[in-house]
Amino acid sequence: MTMQFNHNAEIALSGEADIPAATRVIYGPDKALSGVLEELAAAGASRAFIITGKSMGASHLVARLKEGLGANCCGHFAAMGEHSPRSTVLEAARQARSAGADLLVGIGGGSTIIGTKGVALVLGEGKTSTPCGRITTTRPARSPRPS
Repeated sequence: MTMQFNHNAEIALSGEADIPAATRVIYGPDKALSGVLEELAAAGASRAFIITGKSMGASHLVARLKEGLGANCCGHFAAMGEHSPRSTVLEAARQARSAGADLLVGIGGGSTIIGTKGVALVLGEGKTSTPCGRITTTRPARSPRPS
């Protein structure tokens, strides 16, 4: 089977997915604002704190979301780094706590989403730091090749 992919084509997916571990994922053009407003109402929350990486933080999407939320946006942490570093998660949690956030909104790729979950855990536990033992990971020196 051969598949062709047009790198210039725009793909616009939109919708919702109920994922038990994540609670809910909202995606698609113009879905961010309506989805966050729905989540605020459903949670009885009024202070959304946005978490992004640097490039997404400077995007027009986040600017439109902040503008649309108005007073319901209590802050924006735009420095979640690759692999969600512990120090960055703790700093985002500190800022969210200081802002009085009652809803976290993670916008971006895997590191931002995982980092936002980490922030939620830190806030939920009421901690300002987390214990961390040594974690060692390894990978092969070279990719395995079929013989």
